[in-house]
Amino acid sequence: MHWFLVLSCLVSAAVSQVRFPIVFPQPYPTRPNPGIPVPQPVHPVPHPGPQVPQPIHPIPQPILPVPQPGGPSTSIVHDTRGGSEYHFSWRLRTAILHTWDSAKQYCERLPGGWAPISIETVAENEWVKTVLTDENQKYIWTSGSTNRHPNFVWGNGQPTGNLDWSHTGSQQLPQPDNAENQIENCLAILNNFYQDGVRWHDVACYHPKPVICERIAQHVF
Repeated sequence: MHWFLVLSCLVSAAVSQVRFPIVFPQPYPTRPNPGIPVPQPVHPVPHPGPQVPQPIHPIPQPILPVPQPGGPSTSIVHDTRGGSEYHFSWRLRTAILHTWDSAKQYCERLPGGWAPISIETVAENEWVKTVLTDENQKYIWTSGSTNRHPNFVWGNGQPTGNLDWSHTGSQQLPQPDNAENQIENCLAILNNFYQDGVRWHDVACYHPKPVICERIAQHVF
């Protein structure tokens, strides 16, 4: 018995000197569940940084061009002579044709006391002829009108007289002839319409035409 106890003690001492590695259980690999979204890495939202103030642009204003002879512009006074200033409606970029009544309203709405032209001298009449020829205008309205043929008056109430009525018209009759349905109550100047040169004609007031507006010259001191 004694030897058996000695042997047991020796075996126990030897076993105690052996070092066994610790083995931990490995988890089984898992497959991703298609029904569960895979979390994505969260990236910080980039900060835009300080706001740079943008320049404030004013509402663009129309550029007024330098008036050119015969060309469009937004100038009001296009010529000055004999104590009067003149405005040519066709010179504007927004130019339209007017009936006689519309032409009268157009001139009166210009700032500064305008009215359709009243031609009261031979010199002024010759100047108007030159304007129509040089600027290639077929016709214009004047302030002349009538409510009792053949007596025409200017917008200021003065009689037009017989300064430059044409010798012909649509019916080959001297003007004024009141040919169109007896309603030719307005005085227009036509540029060689009947191979008669630049001459006065009585015309029905509904026809569209440009107009020369006139006012007393504005003196600057």
